[in-house]
Formats: sequence, structure tokens, C-alpha cells
Amino acid sequence: MSAIGFERRVLEEARDARNPLLERVKFLGILGRNLDELVMRGRDWIASPAGRRLTRSAHALLCDGQRVLERTLVPALAGAGIHVIEYGALDARQRANVERYFVERVLPLITPLYCDAAPVVDAPSLGLNIAVVLESECQLSRLAIVRLPEQVSSLLRVDSAGGDTFTWLRQAVLANVHRAFPGTRVVARHLFRIVRDADIVLERGDADELPERTIEAVRQRETNPILMMVIDRTAGPALIDRLARALRVEPEAIVPARAVLDLRHLWDFMHLGRPDLQFPALAPDLPRRTSGPGIFAAIRKRASRSSGSRSRPLPTLWSNASPQPSTGPIAASRPSARRCSRPPVEGSTFALSSS
Repeated sequence: MSAIGFERRVLEEARDARNPLLERVKFLGILGRNLDELVMRGRDWIASPAGRRLTRSAHALLCDGQRVLERTLVPALAGAGIHVIEYGALDARQRANVERYFVERVLPLITPLYCDAAPVVDAPSLGLNIAVVLESECQLSRLAIVRLPEQVSSLLRVDSAGGDTFTWLRQAVLANVHRAFPGTRVVARHLFRIVRDADIVLERGDADELPERTIEAVRQRETNPILMMVIDRTAGPALIDRLARALRVEPEAIVPARAVLDLRHLWDFMHLGRPDLQFPALAPDLPRRTSGPGIFAAIRKRASRSSGSRSRPLPTLWSNASPQPSTGPIAASRPSARRCSRPPVEGSTFALSSS
């Protein structure tokens, strides 16, 4: 629960009006990423009562962040000239522009995944998905999953000529998902999101097999157990149960919610080119000794000087000659003496060699 306390502090940074506006939006994106990582590492405890309380607390924090976005930050962004409009509030011209962009840029990236024949073991984690119920000639309708493309920004411009007026990608895809199923009537569509376990198991073996085993272990994440599924509560118990069986989700991992949120993509606001709404860019300050052609040239120059000073002959420490008289207060306070001027002691090495 201390991690939840830390994430509350991150949320407070998004509320803090002293921070630049786009930085406050970015803090919500940080909150979304942190909470995802918290759940992804919780395989050992998430099924416990404490783990379920933490999961509810994490989702409550996401809802608080969404309220801060809708009630505080979106109106403030509009005051700064960045307008984010709900898809249902677009006029006819704006909606036509968005639908044209959807057909040309978004629809080619969508590949529906049908869930009727067999359980889906590799449904992608994180991001947003749409559970689509399709009309069928048989008595049982068909169920498909549509993944929102990660390659497209979560902000879609509503004016073909540019401008800073946007709508949300998730709302545009939700309204136009029927275009991915030509000739078939869409009965229902609901957003949902899954979070898989991020742990990997690396089996022991020879060193030569380590790269292949590492790649295989990382690929395990695509099929690891689902730790949490957040789904629109208007989907109804029948559809939620059907989707959970198709994805092999345990009942305690299902979180019906009023809104399915993915705050990670709020980082897209940082690419709008508004430095006046961000923290000033950090300008690196190098010491004057390293100025010039580069820091490595300065290091080489300094190293060459040090090696040159070490190449000078060292003073002789042992000599039978009389030393030069020392000057200074320290030398005046001690009697003068000759270095090694005392005759060698009999039996010593010096006496033997001299004889």
C-alpha cells in the first residue's frame, strides 16, 4: 500500500497549478504507467484479499486521474488554445474529416481477432481493446476483439488543415469499428483492457543457448496469465462472462468499471510543440576546462600533460655527497645532516660489499 501512497503523490503533482499545464497532463501519464507496472508485478499477491484491495485502490486512482483530466486540465488546455472535443460533439464537417482519417490511416492497422472457435491465449496486454458482438445467421452471435493501434496518436486532429483541435482516438474507433466488418451488423461494442503478468522464467542450460532461451522467456509475456481485466460495466454479465472464458480470465481478476482508462497515452500531449506549457529545456553546463573541440580531447590533453610531468628524472634519495643546505623556517629548526653519510656498520651489506 506504500506504492499506492506514492502514486497519490504523483496525482497531486497533476493537480498542482504551479506546474506547467502540459507537465500536469504528463504526470497523469506517469501515473498510468506506474499503476500498470504495479499490477504486472503482482502475480504472487494479487489473488489475496490485500491484493484485491490494492487492485481496487489502483483503479480508483485511475478514475481520480480521469476526473482531474476532464474537470480541470481539459478546460485549462482549451484556455491555452488546445481544444479536445468529445467525438459526439463534433459537427458534420469535423466528423467527416475524422472518418476520412480513420479509413485512410487507422483502419489498415486493425485486424479483428475472433474468439468463437478456441480460447485466445495471446491477446495483447495493456492498451485498449473493443469487444465487438456481431450478428450471426446461427442462434449464437459472434464475438471479436479489435485492438486500438498503438502506432497512432491518441489525439486525432479534427481539421484537415491543421490546428489545435482534437478528439480522442478511442471514441473515433468505437464509433467507426463497424467499418472493420463490412456486410455484418454490429450488435454491441464495449471497451476493455487486460494486464498480464510480466514475470518470465529463464530455464538453466548451456551458455550457448542463453540468447535463444532469453528470447523465448521474453515471449512468454504474450501468453502469461491475465492478472486484471477492466471492462465497461454496461457490457452486461453474459458478455463479460463470455469474454472472460475466451481470454481465460479468473473471476476475481474482472473489474467492471464506468470508464475503461489508459492514461499512458496522455504522453502524446508532449508532442504538440508547445514549449510555453512545459518546463524549460535543461541546458547542460560543461566546465570551462572541457570547452573546445570536445570533452574527450580535453581529457587526452590533460592526460598527456600528466604523463609528461612524470617522465622527468626523479631526485636521488641516496647519495654520499653532501646535500645542499636547506632554507626556510622548517630547515632552520632542525640540524643539518648528510644523507647516508654515516659510515656503514660492520657486518652490514654495505661493509661486506665495500671490503
